[in-house]
Amino acid sequence: MQGLLNCDGVELLELTPQDATSAGKLYARSVDRHIEGPEVLAACHSSYVAGVHHAPLLSTGRALYCYAATLGDAERSQIRLI
Repeated sequence: MQGLLNCDGVELLELTPQDATSAGKLYARSVDRHIEGPEVLAACHSSYVAGVHHAPLLSTGRALYCYAATLGDAERSQIRLI
């Protein structure tokens, strides 16, 4: 993890309580659709932060299900796969 954080362009952002609440609401939508787990919670925070900062969202093909309840089809198609 430290190696990733040391890469150029990588930032560790701290969420405000309001940000965390907004990301938590995305997670609640996921749970309502029976999509849950720590990886889904991380995806909710990632998609929230990417939206707020107008930053690209990176993911793997295996993890795309994590975004099913947080992003629409058009938004999911813009996720950059690594």
